[in-house]
Amino acid sequence: MVSLKDVARKAKVAVSTASLALNNKSRVSPATRRRVAEAARALDYYPHSIARSLKNRRTQTVGFLMGGFGGPVYAEMVQSVHDTLAKHGLDMIVCFAPAFGRLTHGRMLDGAVVLDAPTPNRLLEQVAARDMPMVVMDREFRCPNLRSVLLDNQGGSRAMVAHLLARGLRDLAYVGGPKDSYDSRRRRDGFFAALSEAGLEPTAEVVTDFTEQGGRDAVRGLLAGGARPRALFCANDETAVGALQALAESGLAVPDDVAVTGFDDIELARYTTPRLTTVRVPRVAWGAAAAEALVESLAGRTTPARRTIGVELVLRESSGAPAGEGR
Repeated sequence: MVSLKDVARKAKVAVSTASLALNNKSRVSPATRRRVAEAARALDYYPHSIARSLKNRRTQTVGFLMGGFGGPVYAEMVQSVHDTLAKHGLDMIVCFAPAFGRLTHGRMLDGAVVLDAPTPNRLLEQVAARDMPMVVMDREFRCPNLRSVLLDNQGGSRAMVAHLLARGLRDLAYVGGPKDSYDSRRRRDGFFAALSEAGLEPTAEVVTDFTEQGGRDAVRGLLAGGARPRALFCANDETAVGALQALAESGLAVPDDVAVTGFDDIELARYTTPRLTTVRVPRVAWGAAAAEALVESLAGRTTPARRTIGVELVLRESSGAPAGEGR
């Protein structure tokens, strides 16, 4: 049976150093931690989890709190969080609010990444007060043990509005998402701020549930009410796909009659007719950044209270961009 002493020998470090490295302690340099981790993988070494947890009160398990698996945005992000944590020898449990409360109260998790809008801030603050590090991806905090890794939603919205205005489009309608969604609120903030700075007001605003059917129903209602915007700014791509369907059913051409834009750059955005202009969210990088921030916190290293992940404008035909300009 492979022992910690074998790992230390292969990595050419002291046994105590190997132990610190495998427990992500800050007293060990990143290069040494990597060398020890590589030695452990090469020897197929797995620490005795029960004995280790009794000794240092660590389970080497992290929770990923989510509101659900629906939608095409989550898969890459969840995989990225998992893969990043695994590189540091940490396991991940995907859980929902009721289970999360039980797991954290029983100290069955060392920390957590949170992407679950319905979970109240109060619960997260209570968990953090029990000295459990957490990284949130859907809200802002000024609280010990809580770090935020957030998208530049406002910047993405501003860039999209600037693109539409540059194409001479002035009558813009906002097709938003749920009010309890942090990303949706910040995308709205950016949209309205950019319009205000241009001396404009939105032609209309409707709220959806961030689904394809929700976008279809919302735009149907908008058109039935007599609104005729020149462009629709949809706060996510699924909503935009529904908007494209509603416009096609109404006999309106995109982008000649109405331009349509989205946010997220899901895979389907490349295959709609016309292809969807959108804001690309780097889901893999976002998930990895959240996981790395949690690893740093678990190791006791000082990390910024907030980090912002940049987004990228992707121009395609649905906004009138030249064919082949987008990716």
